[in-house]
Amino acid sequence: MVTALHETRHAYQKANIDSPEYFVGRESKETIKQWKKDFDIYIPSKNAEEDIEYLIQSIEIDAIAFAHKYLNEYFHVKSIIPDAIKERISETMNKLFV
Repeated sequence: MVTALHETRHAYQKANIDSPEYFVGRESKETIKQWKKDFDIYIPSKNAEEDIEYLIQSIEIDAIAFAHKYLNEYFHVKSIIPDAIKERISETMNKLFV
């Protein structure tokens, strides 16, 4: 379920980049610009829980926060968030999903 939510958020991010006319006003221009940059220079991970360069990409922070929030909200389950990004995930959830 975590993976499905996470990857769905990546699809949403990519759709905002590729077809912004369908998502006007949902995300800031700065956010979409950063997502595009991250997709263009994507850093894959060999070990997602320990690979900090992978984890700190804005598209990963956003997707992890999205999956964590909705997994908890709809299924009352908390996903495991690596310590290295807990603060960023919390900040993202507070900004984007209030």
